[in-house]
Amino acid sequence: MPKGVPKGTSLRVASVLLLGPLIWGVGFVATKATLAGSGPLWANGFRFLFAIVILSPFAARAVSRLPKHHLVSGIWLGVFLLGAFSFQTAGMVATTVAHASFITGLYAVFVPLLGPLFGRRPRPWQVAAVALAVVGLILLTGLAASDARVSRGDWLILGCAVVSAFHILLADRVAKDVDPIALNWVQLATVAVLSLVAARLVEGPMAIRWLPQVIVSQLYLAIFSSGVAFTLQFWAQRRISPTAAAMVFLLEAPFGALAGYLVYGERLTALQGLGGLLMMGASYLAVAAGDERTPAEGIALRETGV
Repeated sequence: MPKGVPKGTSLRVASVLLLGPLIWGVGFVATKATLAGSGPLWANGFRFLFAIVILSPFAARAVSRLPKHHLVSGIWLGVFLLGAFSFQTAGMVATTVAHASFITGLYAVFVPLLGPLFGRRPRPWQVAAVALAVVGLILLTGLAASDARVSRGDWLILGCAVVSAFHILLADRVAKDVDPIALNWVQLATVAVLSLVAARLVEGPMAIRWLPQVIVSQLYLAIFSSGVAFTLQFWAQRRISPTAAAMVFLLEAPFGALAGYLVYGERLTALQGLGGLLMMGASYLAVAAGDERTPAEGIALRETGV
């Protein structure tokens, strides 16, 4: 905890911070709902377009003051974020909310695994976390059964976790001395523009059915997932350690699975539930094995929140 913070603040901050994983967990359901109105790229494009419009009044002054090299950094972060969300949204077409929420959380494991590419050696416990995550993934996807195979959607969500890890490692290098609201606006604007361009090229002319559930879900993702939850992240980051925040944000996966059950009636078998718990344990181990200066802990501050 930062010096000068009164005793007991961590508990109070963690209680408020609990809204973050709750918002992002429900966000998996909202993301799936947006796909009823359009393809994944058009859905992402409008989601982030709405997000930057809503965020602009609060970020405009800070963005105008960004030095050129920080602006470029934000654009590069947006490119990686685009990759992560493209994999995730496309994967939601062909997998369940529960699978998506647990598999996405594996970015916590991939950060230390990919760390050597950024000059960071993984610790032994982080390597153990990778092995635990693999076992959990096998159980969650049912791969242990002789006739089972990982679905296309699960593979795409796994791709999201890998790209998210690259995004987090890059953010660790470029985000230290940048206004977080301004940097977030630039990366979200990059995702919005590139998604809309890619949607036109890949999915064809805009064809969105603005069904009530699509409108509500888009607004939820723009206001709460991209606005409120990120604000909570930045607020909490100044008050408690990344490790403490990480422990709270790991609850995103079970919240997502619960939301999938309540809205879509998705159920997990006992073995799949065990697999999900093992994957959460692996993410916890990967975070806890880091120190205060490694991005492995900062992952829970969710630059890639749903």
